Amino acid sequence: AASVPDEAYVAAGAEITDAAGAYASDIVLKVRCPLDSEIALAKAGTVLVGMLNPFDAAGLQRLATAQLTAFALEAAPRTSRAQSMDVLSSQANIAGYKAVMMAANAYQRFFPMLMT
Repeated sequence: AASVPDEAYVAAGAEITDAAGAYASDIVLKVRCPLDSEIALAKAGTVLVGMLNPFDAAGLQRLATAQLTAFALEAAPRTSRAQSMDVLSSQANIAGYKAVMMAANAYQRFFPMLMT
């Protein structure tokens, strides 16, 4: 959940639809690799962008068989020039923050702000 009501997206010009409507689009942005049932909804030629597990040969073959053009964000070069697209570092950063928050919640004592 994005903590933003659907109405706010509609007011900004978005169209709220179901999975079939979303996969009927020319470009699909997805956080995780689509399931087989989702791939079946996509039309040939759809551009798919997301974390697509590029080392999963069988998964890539399913995307190719469906005639999708896929861009795996985790395969973007990890250079300073491409840093804004580096999903691996950003996800690791978020996981680190979450781990500290969970530890602070479980810790039975005061958690000083200068602790690293």
